[in-house]
Amino acid sequence: MAGACLIGWDTAHDFGPDERALLTASAGLAGQALMRAHAFDAEHELVGMLQRQLLPRRLPKLPGAVAVARYLPSTAGLELGGDWYDVIPLPDHHVALVIGDVQGHSAGAATLMGQMRTALRAYAAEGHPPDVVISHANRLLMDMETDLFAASS
Repeated sequence: MAGACLIGWDTAHDFGPDERALLTASAGLAGQALMRAHAFDAEHELVGMLQRQLLPRRLPKLPGAVAVARYLPSTAGLELGGDWYDVIPLPDHHVALVIGDVQGHSAGAATLMGQMRTALRAYAAEGHPPDVVISHANRLLMDMETDLFAASS
């Protein structure tokens, strides 16, 4: 049961076949609308949680600087995005600031975003220069055989 609908009259009322059919159809449509709204709310909450989990939980402490970030996901529809960022501490007190974007607004885009972020972080942590990090990430993206496009800088 999705909900209850009560329609009342001040006096006794006999429903004819047309009224009964109209009210039954209306109740069915209202129930479907309630179930869609409930599913949308649940999916929107799941999407928001997934998006938050794919981004850095906290930014690293940097010598001589403070890293801060503000991420505002889309509020229209589900709109799980492929936009991401990361701050990666490197040897010799250097830091990599990475911003990326995966094509689309779907769970697939968010998944690819998480994979690309992890790959870039791993390649950078190995000590590769930026051009090699991007080259390795590009090769990984091509090996994934996805139809989505990803960019980072």
